[in-house]
Amino acid sequence: AHELTHALEDQNYDLVAVQRKAEGDADRATAIRSLIEGSAMVVMFAFLSREQGQNEARAKVEQSQTARAQRLKIAPTFTQRSVVLPYLLGFSFLLHGKPWDWAFGNGVLITDIAKAYANLPLSTREILHPEQYWGGPSEHRERLKLPDLSTALGKGWSKAAEGSIGELGLSVLAGSRDPIEASWALFPTRWTNEASTGTTGDVFQHCVNGTRSMTALLTRWETQRDAHEFETALVNTGRYYTQFGVNILVLAGDVEDRGEAVALAALQGADYGPDKE
Repeated sequence: AHELTHALEDQNYDLVAVQRKAEGDADRATAIRSLIEGSAMVVMFAFLSREQGQNEARAKVEQSQTARAQRLKIAPTFTQRSVVLPYLLGFSFLLHGKPWDWAFGNGVLITDIAKAYANLPLSTREILHPEQYWGGPSEHRERLKLPDLSTALGKGWSKAAEGSIGELGLSVLAGSRDPIEASWALFPTRWTNEASTGTTGDVFQHCVNGTRSMTALLTRWETQRDAHEFETALVNTGRYYTQFGVNILVLAGDVEDRGEAVALAALQGADYGPDKE
């Protein structure tokens, strides 16, 4: 039932084209996968519930995802959560963040699935806070960008990777460590924490020079208070970090004496206050 749902939706929506809409943004790719896997989980759960009852169906779903989590135990926490989130929170996302509604006979509307494919979620923030997606039109948020920071690091450095970790990744940095195989894993609020909410965007860049490496993470927040909460909760702040209004920059790795130069380059053009519409 799960895989046949993918096949049918591929005929209607072209899942390859849908996933390309992430445009290289790993965080948005996870959010889009949450819709795709969530829709298939809904159908799978419906068949299991009809054939074996809701309690048995829920037990089987939890068992399958626990097994998936166990196989990922050796992976970093962020990797584990990025893989498992689309299956568990994708299901909750299509139920508007209220998985308990299923027990009361309130299923997922086909019109909601169609709406989600027509207006794809922008980030894991909308999966972790479904009310922000279903409560109205999604906000358009500017995608953060960084200049090539290898120039500020000096001769021999080059940019190796760039992307976004979203609220899911920021919550891990801010100390969210609850085991994902627990029974509460269908509840979006348990995957994040207060220190990581309120983000409006993030971007990281990884630079290398032989065996040396440096990673910069620039985050932007709705308010300076949100930025301060994240700064306070950082598990590993690296060797250099700074707050500029609603922006928090963290540098980790072989920054040496180039931290200030890299920070100035990364924050060039950044607004001190929140994004203006």
